[in-house]
Amino acid sequence: MTSPGPTTICATLPFARSSMYSHRTVRSKHGCHRYQTTTSRPTWAECLRDVHLATDGALTVFRDDVVTSNGIGFSPDGGTLYHSESTVGLWAWRRDTAGMPVDRRLLVPLDDCDGIAVDVEGHIWVAFWRQGAIVRFRPDGTIERRIALPVPRVTSLAFGGPDRRDLHVTVGGDDDAPDVGGVIRLRTEVPGLPTQRSRFNTGRRLAQA
Repeated sequence: MTSPGPTTICATLPFARSSMYSHRTVRSKHGCHRYQTTTSRPTWAECLRDVHLATDGALTVFRDDVVTSNGIGFSPDGGTLYHSESTVGLWAWRRDTAGMPVDRRLLVPLDDCDGIAVDVEGHIWVAFWRQGAIVRFRPDGTIERRIALPVPRVTSLAFGGPDRRDLHVTVGGDDDAPDVGGVIRLRTEVPGLPTQRSRFNTGRRLAQA
């Protein structure tokens, strides 16, 4: 069987001529959440938005004042959306019946956070860029554990493997160790959440909101 190849879901953005995406995740029937950086505005602080792409192609900006966007993930029941905003902290959003984020609250103030991953117990694993470490937060924002890694920088992390207990951590160097970089695999006693899929209706005209 021949693969049909890629399908365009959303070709243009109504608020930018050019853009790049930092992180994205999907949650079943509700579509895809993306954190987007545009390059057509003059200052970095004005360029970041949180965007939701619905399964029918409708695009919704639900936040346009992000400082530096990073990791994104869901609680096990899908009722909470977590978002890591570097230099600010870890946000928690309640999701309404349509899957849209509402009632934002700052779960943990942090000045050094990057990618995140969520496990089946609802704990949030956060990469700490400058500290070269990862921290597992409880759903209430308290620290359950901290793991220091033998590298200058930690950028992101994701669960994988047959039992989803392999925690893959991307790492990097600095001026003192410029050749450090790669992926470190850790084994955890708690598996990560399974990957979610969302089916987009590409047969309809794509709407933007």
